[in-house]
Amino acid sequence: MEKQAETLNFDGIRFPMKLKDIKKFEQQNPQISMNVLGYEDKKIFPLRISEMAEREREVNLLLLEDKHFVLINDLSRF
Repeated sequence: MEKQAETLNFDGIRFPMKLKDIKKFEQQNPQISMNVLGYEDKKIFPLRISEMAEREREVNLLLLEDKHFVLINDLSRF
């Protein structure tokens, strides 16, 4: 995972990454699209659906408490 992270462009992105920074990350990394889901009251809902759906790698994240991203490895099992 660390080797893969070294190939990504994080220029100008501060950590922890904010939801508003994901579009910039996608622009700097044209092989990746990122979707973000929220969870509240035992319900899952989309917070951000990428406009770049036709990319090589799609990443799905769950945002908890508006500050922690969790990777969703298998969306169909989620």
